[in-house]
Amino acid sequence: MTRSGPVRRSAIVVIAAWILFPVCVSAGEVYRWEDEHGRIHYGDHPPADGATRMEIPKAPEADADMAHDRETQGKLLEVLEDDRTERENRESGSGAEAQARRANCDRVRRQLEKVRSAGYLFQPSGDPDNPRILSDEERAAATRTVEGEVQKWCGPSTAHQ
Repeated sequence: MTRSGPVRRSAIVVIAAWILFPVCVSAGEVYRWEDEHGRIHYGDHPPADGATRMEIPKAPEADADMAHDRETQGKLLEVLEDDRTERENRESGSGAEAQARRANCDRVRRQLEKVRSAGYLFQPSGDPDNPRILSDEERAAATRTVEGEVQKWCGPSTAHQ
């Protein structure tokens, strides 16, 4: 079972934030203040008055286990990103295979429309000026054949539209 796009993107954001959090915190000073409505705020740019500088403990030095964890997390992020890109390509049909499938689908749909709207269906005979007209049974079989091609290239339940 695969996750949906927004859930997967959220997971990537959370993992990235978790990886980058120590870097962001150590990048500058952090202040805490309360606004006139009693809400607590944190930020790196305090208001003119009433902010308290917070002491953020330094992140421990990376040891071998942490380095391994970061490497594993980086690989996980790469796999998730590759999976997302592959899924988006598959869904958007931007690959060459999807484009060929759409072209074949369009072609057989046009063919099916011609078969359904034609007054008669003809089959070449020994005389090029006198083709043979298909019987009702042969016409029905030809229509079913083209409907099968539509299902093959366009997906199920599309031949009867």
